[in-house]
Amino acid sequence: LAMTGLATGHAYRGDLGNARRLFAEGTVILKAGGFERGVAAATLNHAEVEFCAGNAPDALLLAEELIGRPSETTPLTLCNGIVNVAAYLIALERWDDATARAREGLERARDLQTDVLAVAAIQHLAAIATLRPQGPDAALGARLLGHTDARFSALGAQREYTEQQECDK
Repeated sequence: LAMTGLATGHAYRGDLGNARRLFAEGTVILKAGGFERGVAAATLNHAEVEFCAGNAPDALLLAEELIGRPSETTPLTLCNGIVNVAAYLIALERWDDATARAREGLERARDLQTDVLAVAAIQHLAAIATLRPQGPDAALGARLLGHTDARFSALGAQREYTEQQECDK
């Protein structure tokens, strides 16, 4: 856990190389110790590091690995993984898959009553509406994005890198 905590610290400082190395090493130790929830959290954070590094395909693989083992994680970590998968799919322009994951993430966030993840899922739907080449709906995207801006502000939350780069697009 200490290694994955250090990895997160390196990621926040922008030292993605050391973050990757520490996540990989820490995950091996967590797996060997049978600490499944620690592995799930580390995998989710490692996926975000890969996405920050511009490696959406590997981020997607890591996050899909996490959500493929729902019994080994918490409902909140699983929901976070699903919402992040929607963002990775958007970056890869896999619009239909992204829509399905964003909707699934929104439903799970609603059930868990976790507003920040619900708002992130709504933002992903806004991005899909706006960026999708076949039939973009800029008006819908703008309304949804305006809603997410207001909700993030009301919650006192900031967009993480994944959501911010998407919002910028």
